[in-house]
Amino acid sequence: MTAAILRREAKERLFGLIDSSASDAEIDTAAAELEGYNPVDSPTDGAIDGKWILQYSTEGLVRNVRRLAPKAGISQEIDLEAGIVTNQIGQEEDDGPLRLQAQASLKIQGENRIFFKFDNFNAVIGGFQVPLPVQGAGWSDTVYVDEDSRVVRNSLGDLLIYKKSVTIVR
Repeated sequence: MTAAILRREAKERLFGLIDSSASDAEIDTAAAELEGYNPVDSPTDGAIDGKWILQYSTEGLVRNVRRLAPKAGISQEIDLEAGIVTNQIGQEEDDGPLRLQAQASLKIQGENRIFFKFDNFNAVIGGFQVPLPVQGAGWSDTVYVDEDSRVVRNSLGDLLIYKKSVTIVR
């Protein structure tokens, strides 16, 4: 089999496990397999730019949010040129009354690593921004990225799996 076929099968297996509520260990094993087929040598050269929708995470805070608000969208937008990463819970188009948004400055620290330091954290309530205390810094490694999927491991030992956001033009 070709590498492209093996990569596609590994990717389908990973997202199938996420959709089936498999164990963390099973998902981690499938993610590690997919990492071996990363088609991009240097994700920080631009492949990670854009908006990504979180599909799976081992982060405790994210799991708590998912328990409290299972339908809340969680996204990350990376702008390498501006040196900014923005994490958001709740999307602009959501009907919910509350959205949380954290913005961090980022620095590229290698072919797949970015260092981030949160600078700004807001709650958006009914269109009004309310500043919240901000803290946190660390790094994240993009260990797999292609045109529509991204697998990240971070400085806290967490695994995060994203799908690229698709913008529909009307």
